[in-house]
Amino acid sequence: MDVTGTATAVVQASGEPMETGSRVVSQQSHRFMGLPLEIITHIARFLPQRDILTFSLLDKTCFALVRDARLQERAFARRNGGTRLPRCFQVDSYGHAMKPWFQRMDPEATAEMDGAMNTSHFPFLVNYGVARALANTQHLQLRSVLSTPHSGRLRTPFLCLSPDGQHLAVYRANPAPTPSEVVLLAIGGTRKPSEVGCLTHHVTLGGCRFSEDGKTFATLALDDDMHCLHQQDTGRWGGQERLVTGKFNHGQPCHVESNHILTMAAVENRGMGTGIFCWQRDNNLVWQSTMLPMDKQQRVTPQISADSQMLLSYRNESGNEPFHPNTTAVLWQKQASGSYRMSDTHSLQDNLQAATFVGNKALLLQTRSEIFLLRIGEQGELIERARLPVPMRASGTRRCRITFNAVKCGFFVHDDDQHTVRYVGISEQGDVQEGQALASLPVMALYNTRCIVSSDGKHLVIENGQQVQVISENEQKQWQQSLGPFPSPSRNIVFSPDQQHMVLRHWAHRPHTGNRLLPPPQGQMDQSHLYKEAQVYTFQRTRCQWLVSGILKGAGSLFHVAFSPNAEMLATACGDRYARIYGKDQNRQWFEKARMVFRYPVINTTFTLDNIHLVATTIDDRLHYIAISKARTMPPFTMETRQQAAKRKLGDNAQSGRGSRQKRRSVSHEV
Repeated sequence: MDVTGTATAVVQASGEPMETGSRVVSQQSHRFMGLPLEIITHIARFLPQRDILTFSLLDKTCFALVRDARLQERAFARRNGGTRLPRCFQVDSYGHAMKPWFQRMDPEATAEMDGAMNTSHFPFLVNYGVARALANTQHLQLRSVLSTPHSGRLRTPFLCLSPDGQHLAVYRANPAPTPSEVVLLAIGGTRKPSEVGCLTHHVTLGGCRFSEDGKTFATLALDDDMHCLHQQDTGRWGGQERLVTGKFNHGQPCHVESNHILTMAAVENRGMGTGIFCWQRDNNLVWQSTMLPMDKQQRVTPQISADSQMLLSYRNESGNEPFHPNTTAVLWQKQASGSYRMSDTHSLQDNLQAATFVGNKALLLQTRSEIFLLRIGEQGELIERARLPVPMRASGTRRCRITFNAVKCGFFVHDDDQHTVRYVGISEQGDVQEGQALASLPVMALYNTRCIVSSDGKHLVIENGQQVQVISENEQKQWQQSLGPFPSPSRNIVFSPDQQHMVLRHWAHRPHTGNRLLPPPQGQMDQSHLYKEAQVYTFQRTRCQWLVSGILKGAGSLFHVAFSPNAEMLATACGDRYARIYGKDQNRQWFEKARMVFRYPVINTTFTLDNIHLVATTIDDRLHYIAISKARTMPPFTMETRQQAAKRKLGDNAQSGRGSRQKRRSVSHEV
């Protein structure tokens, strides 16, 4: 095998690489003898999606490179920094859940999967096979499998999918006195969704969430009562439990386990502000509730680590200024019993402005004048690693605005006097490294300015409804301007799961003709703010630039845009009653692969975790479960429609008629 030629061909085919994580393969013998492992890793970074599976099967070294967690970002669903595969990709479910789909989409891949069923990496191969089949299919077909009532026009979308990709929650709001229902549907693979559980509410639903293992489902009603369902060994859901919380004005459940539930609660009647409300099951399977003491904080909400083992609350103390009391950070650590105990405190000597966890072992805190990096020790103690002053503006009158980058353990400093932004990184030992100042949009001049950090911590988006700018980290670990600033009335930014693509929706304002306090009539949409089109940008890592790779349009407004978990497709929900699916060609340009028309405007589209189904909701309060497969014939939107053909034929006839009349007139004149 000519490795040099392969590397050259791969670079030309894929365009730009993905950055790999830490090296997971030791210097062992492999098929590419004579080449260092760094060269093989470099080849893997440039491989296009369709060749990753072939590369992984060459030998153990190549397979280990492909299984690197950072490389998996290209074709794996990411949750809390980890890799999560749906249950239908496992060996015991593949035969009836995924094999029929592969037989229609890619028959050659079916033989490859059958030969690898006894291997430990079989779910990984199924996932790469799905991504490869979808990428290599030019035209897709959308087929409705299920249409059911679903009330999705409340204050949250209520399109709730379980983390394991096995269940979908459907909310059916009924007029009083009939109780409302939350129906759980079993999904995944080619099987038709089936009802496996039902939870009833006598008041409007306020929020819902699955546990990380997908076996517990919790809802919160507007009367602040919690309801739970648990999955039984038979696969059915039952044992509905009602947890009376009292008048605590809860938010959505932020963490759910089989024996533990955390919610944010506002307890103004107790004068405590926003706090953390904990439900815990004791040995007798009786739910016990506790409220972590916390003083009122207007700016900062309680923080929960990604693994839910640590909680951060705050306690106010009397200071020199009555309206800006000093804050003490309080760290709570989860015990083996499931309860939380206070492990340590840290006095900040000022009023807290922002706080976030850095992974599960560190904290970034900002007061009005200082920034703290606190490490969490083995016993839960807080160790101060760095204390930095919040920089002053160039004029020296006010301090700069700070935007945390928890993934990189650093922050951005915005100076509106000089219109600059710079990145400051902090190492684990507390060493500070400051980047150069870059031209930036002002962030404090307009109250509606937003600063958004991508989930991988490598991009900062600054937008104010009039202009958009993106700052990115290049291959030399330096920050530079990668997009804009340019005029763009965008108020909605969507990143793909692999952070290689970005969608900016541009909205156009229209006057609202009805009462803004009342919802629009059924079957109609609020036309006050309409997203008329969207642009897709692809990140070129070697140049550190975002380049336009597609334009999403429709006859109506684009209400929602979503990427598939493997980042091979994106779906749009449009007011022209169409749901469209886009894919990438060989030049990494996005083009339309499939569309489906409904009776009413589509307001939401979401891919399932298996990447082969689309869940769409329409304005008539219905949910549609749609299967994605290979189109047997060319889709109608790629061919000439009957109306277009009739108009063209009519135009040809008219043109031929004019030509014959001109010929007759010329002949008669000659005569």
